[in-house]
Amino acid sequence: MKKLAVAVAFYLATAASAGAAQCLTVGTWNLEYFGVGKSRGFPEAAGEIGPRTNAQLDGIAQAIRDTIGASVLILNEINGRDGKASSAELEDLVQRLGPSWKYAIDKSGRAQRNAMIWDGNAVDALATQEIYIAPKKVNGQDIFERDPLAIYFRAKGASKRADFLVVALHLKSGQGETENHDAAMDRLRRELKALRGHNDVLPAAEDDILIGGDLNASPYDGPKEGFFDSYNRGNWKLLAEGDDYPATRLAKRQIDYLIVTRKTSRQHGLWDEEVAASPAHVWRELAGNNNLDRYRKSYSDHFPVTTCVDATTDND
Repeated sequence: MKKLAVAVAFYLATAASAGAAQCLTVGTWNLEYFGVGKSRGFPEAAGEIGPRTNAQLDGIAQAIRDTIGASVLILNEINGRDGKASSAELEDLVQRLGPSWKYAIDKSGRAQRNAMIWDGNAVDALATQEIYIAPKKVNGQDIFERDPLAIYFRAKGASKRADFLVVALHLKSGQGETENHDAAMDRLRRELKALRGHNDVLPAAEDDILIGGDLNASPYDGPKEGFFDSYNRGNWKLLAEGDDYPATRLAKRQIDYLIVTRKTSRQHGLWDEEVAASPAHVWRELAGNNNLDRYRKSYSDHFPVTTCVDATTDND
C-alpha cells in the first residue's frame, strides 16, 4: 500500500506539473449498463439497483469533468440506437458535461457498446473508425461481440501538439475466457497493422497509440492471458505494476487497463515520451471512505482508470 500511495502521488504530481492546459487526462470507465431505465447490479445483486436518477447522471458528469478532469474517456456498456452509431444516453451525458463535449459510439454491441467522449476544448477528433471484425468464435463465443472503436486525436494549440490514437475495447465477459481474450488481442494487433497508412485513423508515421477498456482479464489473479506478456514488452507498455495496481472493479478484480506504445530504437511511442507515470491512476477516491455500496448506486461497478498524456510533446 505504501508503494500505491507513492505511485498515486507521482501521478498527481505529474499531472499538476504538466499544467491543466498541457496534461491531457485520458482513460477508461465502464459505466455498468448505461441506458435509460436500465436496472443494474449484475451479478452480485442483479436488477436490484434501480435506473439512474437525474442527480446521479449529474454526478457522473461532474466526476468526469471536474474530479477526473478528463480530456478523452473510453466508455464501456453504453446503450445505443438500433442499427445506428448514436446514443440518446450519450447525447444526454454530453449535454450535462457542457457544450464543448462530444461523443462517438459503435454500432455493434447492442445495449452494451464501446464509446468515447472528449472535451472539444482540449482535443480535436481527426478521424473515427469502428474496426469491423467478422465474427470468429473461440470456445463458442465471438472474440469481438463489441468491435473496437478507434479515434485519432490531436491536442488543441500550436502545430507541435500531441496527436495519438485511442482504441476502446471490451473483451468477452468472464476471466476464464483466456483463449478468447488472447485471440481477440492478437487479432487487434493485426487489424492495427492493416489500418496503418491505409486509413486516416492511423497515419503511416503515427506511433502514439493508447488501448484501453474493460479487458475482463488480469495478469495478477485468476487465469492469466498470454497477451499481457506480449503487450508489456517490445513495442507496448502495460500501465500497471502488480501489487501497486488497485482493483478496478468492486468485486476486488483488476480488469480495466490502459496499454500504450513504447519508445524503442525502431519507433517512437507514448511511454517514455508523452506518458511518464505507471501504474495508471485508478480513481477509487470517488468512493469516499470506501463506501462501495454508495459508489455503485451513484456511479458504477467499475472505477475510472486514467493516465496523463503530455500535450506539448510529439516526436512522430
